[in-house]
Amino acid sequence: MIQVIYVNVDKGTKPKIKHIEDNIDTFYKLINCNSVEMPQRQINGKYFTIICDEEGTLKSNPIVSACSHKGDAMLVGNLIITGLPDIKGNLTGLSDSDILLIMEKFKKTLLYHPLKSELKDGYILFCEY
Repeated sequence: MIQVIYVNVDKGTKPKIKHIEDNIDTFYKLINCNSVEMPQRQINGKYFTIICDEEGTLKSNPIVSACSHKGDAMLVGNLIITGLPDIKGNLTGLSDSDILLIMEKFKKTLLYHPLKSELKDGYILFCEY
């Protein structure tokens, strides 16, 4: 089990700390997708792995979940934030200090939920390449 931050933009809930298994089936279930990608992004000066829907931008009316400091959309849909892979390629969990660092970069905002044609509370992560 690894400690991660889970962001569910579909529900608009506050980012949550979770302990999950490092396996693809868990990722598919939490992200709610058929194909994941694992880009590395800088958050508050440190790099992390962000698991997201590889085909998220191809879906009709995707919900933005991460932006650059300039407001450019970077990622869409639900997210799982982990540490960088270890030497064997396994994802690592987040430390308590990593969680504090990352949580500082979430901002509560109103998001347009296209499936429900409404604005609702949500959280956007600000990160960089």
